[in-house]
Amino acid sequence: PAGQSLPPGLTGSFSSPTLVGDGAQQLTIETTTATPPGRFPLVIVADGTSCTALASVNVVVTAQGPDLDPIANQSLQCGSVSVELSADDPEGDALTLSAGELPPFVSVSDDGDGSGTLQIDAASGNSGSYSGLTVTATDAFGFSDSESFHLQVTDRAPRVTPVDGPVALSCLGGSIPISASDDDGDTLSLSLGSAVPFVHLVDQMNGSGSVQVAAGIAGGTY
Repeated sequence: PAGQSLPPGLTGSFSSPTLVGDGAQQLTIETTTATPPGRFPLVIVADGTSCTALASVNVVVTAQGPDLDPIANQSLQCGSVSVELSADDPEGDALTLSAGELPPFVSVSDDGDGSGTLQIDAASGNSGSYSGLTVTATDAFGFSDSESFHLQVTDRAPRVTPVDGPVALSCLGGSIPISASDDDGDTLSLSLGSAVPFVHLVDQMNGSGSVQVAAGIAGGTY
């Protein structure tokens, strides 16, 4: 009837413009991607020769939610990695990417077109196992799709600088410098494995030290 407004993209049509006797007509309702989700009451009017009949019908329009591509589990040593994120919506709705609770060194950036980046910048002290991390794509009507992933961060092992050997010392003893480094900046401590009694290690607690050999030791190879 006049004055009845339909939501954008929603139309209705009957299989025939006239109805004779007790016949039936088929009402076809169509929507487009412009039709918002919701519940819409429609009034149907049948005009006869002597009277008018009204009937109402409720049209419920539901939206198809977005689809976020799966996110692979991530395993890395301390360092950085970028993971591309991608989502689409069958109705072309604008999408927003967001994340649940993430570790401080993990973030999600949204490019505004259904794509984005999962950025991981793991440093010393971030080693560990992180489960149930979640990224979500949401459309303008609140429909969403989420994907979860697992993150494993391991520390990089320190490196001891090789000592050119064998090292020749006199019976007066001596000192052999030792150094080590760690790409993650971790504090290092030095220790000796099996050693003879006249050898001990001096650790400067900064990745450097020395092996001290006491004087007065008989000649030999150790």
